[in-house]
Amino acid sequence: MIRAALIVLASAAALGAAAPVSAARDAGAAQTEAARAALRTKDFAGALATLRTAAAGGETQAQYLLGLMYATGTGTTASDAEARHWLQMAAERGDAEAAYALAGVLAAGSSEDRASARRWLERAAKQGQASARHLLTTSSLPLAPARLAGADAALARELLLWAVRHGDLEAIDGFLRGAGANASDEFGRSALSFAVVAGSAPVVERLLAAGARPDETDRFGVSALMLAAETDSPGVLAAMLKATHALNARDKSGNTALAYAARAGRLEHVRRLIEAGAEVNIANSDGWTPLDAAVRDEHPEVAQQLRAAGATGRLKAAVVSEAAGIDPARTGEMYRGWPALAVAASRGDAALVQQLLHGGAALEAPTPQGDTALLVAVKSHGTAAIAPLLAAGASAVRADPSGHSALGWAARQGDVEALDALLANGVAVSAHARGEESALRLALRAGQTGAVQRLLSAHADVNDPGADGERPLMLAATLPTAAFIKQLLAAGADVHARDRTGRDALWYAASRGRIESIDALLGAGASVADSQPEQSPVFAAARARAPGALQRLLDAGASARIKSDSGDTPLTLAAQAGDLPVMTVLLRAGVDIDAQNSAGDTALILATRAGHLEACRALLQAGANARVRNQARVDALDTAKRRRLAELVTLLETAR
Repeated sequence: MIRAALIVLASAAALGAAAPVSAARDAGAAQTEAARAALRTKDFAGALATLRTAAAGGETQAQYLLGLMYATGTGTTASDAEARHWLQMAAERGDAEAAYALAGVLAAGSSEDRASARRWLERAAKQGQASARHLLTTSSLPLAPARLAGADAALARELLLWAVRHGDLEAIDGFLRGAGANASDEFGRSALSFAVVAGSAPVVERLLAAGARPDETDRFGVSALMLAAETDSPGVLAAMLKATHALNARDKSGNTALAYAARAGRLEHVRRLIEAGAEVNIANSDGWTPLDAAVRDEHPEVAQQLRAAGATGRLKAAVVSEAAGIDPARTGEMYRGWPALAVAASRGDAALVQQLLHGGAALEAPTPQGDTALLVAVKSHGTAAIAPLLAAGASAVRADPSGHSALGWAARQGDVEALDALLANGVAVSAHARGEESALRLALRAGQTGAVQRLLSAHADVNDPGADGERPLMLAATLPTAAFIKQLLAAGADVHARDRTGRDALWYAASRGRIESIDALLGAGASVADSQPEQSPVFAAARARAPGALQRLLDAGASARIKSDSGDTPLTLAAQAGDLPVMTVLLRAGVDIDAQNSAGDTALILATRAGHLEACRALLQAGANARVRNQARVDALDTAKRRRLAELVTLLETAR
């Protein structure tokens, strides 16, 4: 759609054009530059406030950026009326990019709007806007998705990945075409992979529908399916199994998705992968099959299921059954090319480790797979080797090829014994590899209750804001169980803390429809009243299509009559989406059914424009006034007629 193709990409270009601000430039220009900086760090609320001030003062670029924020719903509720207002102000002052973006907003409207879109597109072309010139030659309105020349792809990608990590579907829709559905970070990990790790099936499905390549791998050969096999989300795995064309693909260490599920002990995932046709006897570069991994990591039920499917182990039973996992006295494919120190570490042979170190063994020499002896000790449950390695100066923040440190790996796998050994021997609970999340966050994401408790008992920072202001409690609020919330609250988590966009843990729980988590947070004193209505958990629950969560919030005293800066209410959002269950909850709560947003649109007008017959019927039955007109002097019936929606025309004519 034009909104995604034009608006978001234009915003990327605008954010990337950070011209120096000299002392001679006026305050408005300086404020605009400050807003750009805030946008780059995802401080959307700060950027919005700064841009409003500068735009009101007549700063053209501020008007342009503010219009884009309203058009895409970045940091605020999307509002066509506000977007048109500010983009037109900038366009009338000669800004070609604003004229181009304004054409994009108008092209999605009525026939009169589309005629205006053509005029603004022509104006942008005359002013030299290259994309406008091209589109005029193809006579295409609405515009097809396309990248803008000079767009800041890196920024667009960063914004998309941020939205994916936060499960913000509205922002994802906006940023998708700016970055592309296959955007990836510097390690080659795609937006789809981030969504898989976050455990968000709706986001995974949205990205796949937008064209994300399901079998894309990062620079370590890890695919989204492999990550889905390892994480605890049946919905995510189902989506990836439906999309994949490479069920038996291997990462650079030779592991398949089935191996990932087997070593993580995901019994149900193993069953579903086998049913989908996964090959059970593919060995990795060390000679380990999925069955070997399941036996080594002590997942007997998984091993039994694999054997029932015809799986066999490549390694001798005596070797596989050893507590350490590797016998350094035997040579063979399992550890070919490994330094002797790594082999001893894998066995947990503290005496041999010390002997090798005294003999001059290289402490950080990696295996062919890129693991140091300390990492090997952790991954192979060679816990006894951890103390002598750390005493000799082994780096606790050295990362394996997947980017995890020893502490991070142990936390993610829920290996409390390894965590105990690392922490008891001087590894700081805050230690992490460059670019790696904290051990506490990794344990939370992996759903490892024991590891979370161990890290909290070691005084992990329970209120660590992380890189984007998302506290551990906010992350826990998105998870399927409230158990982690209770652990964090008992450790002193601040229930009132907010991220950089002004959202608290209650908002995060509401945005995923987590009723149990909402109850836990309310019980701990979380407030349903919000000084920033746009960040209200009520809006979050409405957008998430979570009627149960919404009812819980209303029962706790939250107001259903709140309005966003653009005048929208939870009811107008639900009506526009045709979400009858959420509408029912709101109508029972006694909302103002004819409340108008800044464009004058009511819930009935918005539901009509979106073509939602049953939503319109429900609103009329609840007493909606079909004669209310918006600022363009258009009512619901006019809208239905313009869109040639015969059933709605009949319904609305009857109502009048």
